[in-house]
Amino acid sequence: MAGVGSARSGNRTQRQQGGYTWRPLCAGRRSLPEQGWHQRDGELPGLAGGHSPFKVTSPLDQSLAEVSAGFDVWQGNSFSLRLSYDGRFGSHTSANGGALEWRAAF
Repeated sequence: MAGVGSARSGNRTQRQQGGYTWRPLCAGRRSLPEQGWHQRDGELPGLAGGHSPFKVTSPLDQSLAEVSAGFDVWQGNSFSLRLSYDGRFGSHTSANGGALEWRAAF
């Protein structure tokens, strides 16, 4: 994605509580792509009927918003837990994802 006029802001702090370390994460970004369409050339060689090359086009979002949120918590080197969410939103697209990660020393 080309990012003419993209901006990102976020917050990352850390605090101690009851022997645990907590670190929340929250970030956002807005991006403005350079082009309004994505285009690819293609052909299907060997296809019966002698089809000629073709073009496939798809509209791109004029602006995209990306959001990330989550937190880490750990206790020394004993264990850590991470929960996170990432989302991307536009007028033609939407994508969401998340992760849960647990690590323990043994």
